[in-house]
Amino acid sequence: MKLGTTELMIILAIVVLLFGPSQIPKLTRMFKKSSQNFKAGMDEAAAEGDALKTQAQTVTTDAVAQAQAAADAAARQAQEAAAAAAKAAQDAAELAAKQAENKL
Repeated sequence: MKLGTTELMIILAIVVLLFGPSQIPKLTRMFKKSSQNFKAGMDEAAAEGDALKTQAQTVTTDAVAQAQAAADAAARQAQEAAAAAAKAAQDAAELAAKQAENKL
């Protein structure tokens, strides 16, 4: 929706009638200050959003690293368990072989 010159003149006339010519400078200053505060708030919100995004990325990266470390530890434990099971099987086979030799 675009405001043309005629519409702006009508709005200005209504404002002058409602507030009087002496109040126009005060209204202008208030509008300017409100606009500046709004822009500052938007900039602050954008900066806070960027900070939260960075923080979320850091937390995600840390979580991935912790998950990878846990997976690596589990893999090492599984390998150690498999090696221990293989050693136990080998020892059992050797013991069975010795017992078989003693029976003969």
